[in-house]
Amino acid sequence: MDTEETNKATELLPVLTPAATDAPVDALVVDAKPALRRRQLGDTGLVVSELSLGTWGLSGEAYGPVSDVDVEATVMRARELGITLFDTADTYGSRGGDPHAVRFEKHLARLLEGDKEAIVCTKGGNDLDAAPPRKRFDREFLRRSAER
Repeated sequence: MDTEETNKATELLPVLTPAATDAPVDALVVDAKPALRRRQLGDTGLVVSELSLGTWGLSGEAYGPVSDVDVEATVMRARELGITLFDTADTYGSRGGDPHAVRFEKHLARLLEGDKEAIVCTKGGNDLDAAPPRKRFDREFLRRSAER
């Protein structure tokens, strides 16, 4: 890529600047946290990024095992980009008793520990042990899902 193309790319991405004179676009580095739009989350009083990081793929259930190094790099990059909302669910990694699911959520908690802007949200009510699997929203089932 020539200098003119690099300059055009830099104009389109104002938070990125060349790492060195005449650097190619793939050598751009982040100078400042991008300004992702934020909004209030319902009537909770929490303010979160409009984009969230869905973590199903990081749980190891979606596309196969994911290393802790890749999980950490993905979560940290999301934070660098200004993402403050992280989405999980009670079923991520739960089929077949996959211990990675528990390890993943604990790893996510360690990565975000002390980050006052990071919010982890979850979905619940999925009973995969029922035949056929079904939705359950009774108090006891939801409590067990949250404790997992």
